[in-house]
This record gives sequence, structure tokens and C-alpha cells, in this order.
Amino acid sequence: MLLTSVEATYMMTSLLAHTLIVDDDREIRATLTALLKEEGYPVAVAGDGAQALPILRDDPHPLVVLLDVMMPHMSGIEVLRAAEADPRLLRKRAYLLTTANAHILTPDFRALLARLAIPIVPKPFDADHLLELVERAAERLRDD
Repeated sequence: MLLTSVEATYMMTSLLAHTLIVDDDREIRATLTALLKEEGYPVAVAGDGAQALPILRDDPHPLVVLLDVMMPHMSGIEVLRAAEADPRLLRKRAYLLTTANAHILTPDFRALLARLAIPIVPKPFDADHLLELVERAAERLRDD
């Protein structure tokens, strides 16, 4: 059976984990969106943690979440604390924490990252390293 290009694209998209970029910096969201779409990942974006929570709760797809630490309204730290308290925010989700300020993370928060197996991705990004981490996270989601 031959597939149309639309059917083939749909099948490829449904096999890939989807991604969610949560960052208050518009340029970073645009750069990451272009990078991930070029690799074939479906991408959703949110400008802060408060915008991300409904997506994290309701999106039916496995999500690789690139989550910035410092944002207005609701930080990445607050999102991960909410995720620890609400299993819906962890189910079919793999988080990557992005920050230029890893040195400010408290030991308590680093322990949370360790418990949830969340890597820290330093800014500025190395595109190859970031894509490798996204692929690893996507593989973990496929294996679950």
C-alpha cells in the first residue's frame, strides 16, 4: 500500500514526541522552534509557566519540554514543583531545564531535578548537544 505524502507526514509526526518550548524570550522560542521543526518535531510554545500548565495537563501527546528557569508569572522552578505535586504533569512528559544561571539553583531544587531525572541545558545552547538531549528524552518517552 502506497501512502500519500500527507499520510506519510502524519505517520512520521505521530511517531515523534512533540515538543513544548517554555521561555519568556521570544527570540529563543523562535530559534528553538526553527531548530526542532527542522528535525521534524512538532512544536508548541508558551511564554511562561502559567501558559504552559494547561498544555502540560491537556496535550495527549508525549511531550519533551524545554523549560526555562527564570520567567515572569510562573518560573520553571514553580512548574517543576507543580509537576512533582501533580502526576498529570509528569505522565508522558520529559523535561529539560534551560538556564544561563545554573549557579543560582539551590541544593533543594537540584535534588528535585535529580529525583525527576531532569538535565540542565546551559544557555547559550549548543544545537547538537540540545538535539541529542531532546532525542534521548523522546526515546525515554517511547520506552515508557
